Amino acid sequence: MRFFLAEGDGPQGILPLPPLHSDSLAPALDNVRMFGEDTSYPKDAISRALRIENPKFHTVDSVDCVSCHIATTVRVPIEAQLFGDKGVESNDRYQNSRHNLARDLNFRTGPLFVHNFGFINNEAIVSQRTINEAAEVADFINSMR
Repeated sequence: MRFFLAEGDGPQGILPLPPLHSDSLAPALDNVRMFGEDTSYPKDAISRALRIENPKFHTVDSVDCVSCHIATTVRVPIEAQLFGDKGVESNDRYQNSRHNLARDLNFRTGPLFVHNFGFINNEAIVSQRTINEAAEVADFINSMR
């Protein structure tokens, strides 16, 4: 992250570092709301989100914080609208046959739900990235036996 301070009473805050990879969600999301017949922008957003959720593609050092935290909440409604419950077939989607990677279908989506893991009231929120990372950690621990 980069911190910025303005002189005097100007703005200050935190900015993500420029991503090392082209999978930032910002460019893809700029046009998502404007798709009609052309679904290339939403498909691009889904592909980027799937790669961000996939620990074999990205680490915390290769994608900006916001894109990682919103990947699931952005992908799920767009993918459901375009492809229904089955989702899109993609080589970008994380695969691991040794673990159940299913996400709770009640997972909340929307711009306010940016938890990769946390609680809202008594409801656990777990993103697909967290599920996928947990599978990788379990594989690593199991390999040490």
